[in-house]
Parts: sequence; C-alpha cells; structure tokens
Amino acid sequence: GKHGHAKANITGLDIFTGAKKQDICPTSHNMTAPVVGSMDWSLLGISDDGFLSLMTDEGETRDDLKIPEYPTDIADQIRAGLDLVEEGGEC
Repeated sequence: GKHGHAKANITGLDIFTGAKKQDICPTSHNMTAPVVGSMDWSLLGISDDGFLSLMTDEGETRDDLKIPEYPTDIADQIRAGLDLVEEGGEC
C-alpha cells in the first residue's frame, strides 16, 4: 500500500518440475537463494542394485548415484535409453 513497507516479489521455476514458484518478502528482510550448477555426464551402465555408472568428457567417473525414483517413470526411461544405445541406436 501507499504507506506500507516495500516488498520484493520473487518468481522462479522449480528446476525439477518446472512449476512456477512465487515469494513475496519485505525488502528489509534477507532471502536465501540456491546456488545451482550443472554438469554433463555420459551414462555407462546401471548396476544390479540401481547405481548409475557415469563419466564426464574429461574421463572422471562416479558410481555413487542411485537411479532416480521421481518422477516415477524416469528410471524406466533411463533404462530404455541405455538399452537403445547399447543396441546401436541413439537417444
């Protein structure tokens, strides 16, 4: 309002779901913001217990990430894409 405190209207997109999120906060208050980065990894395989074998373009590997369970169909999509590539196709 005319005599109220200034407010900041912050709008962003959820990086996982794409959902629009909004927050309104007085400008006199501090707000936190996530620091998010991204890296490209190639999928080499999936272990029997559901861990992904990944490699960067520089050859760095990692085997400590479990196949995602959300959204619910993502694990099937990842496995199908890996099967397709192993058969000589492209994702």
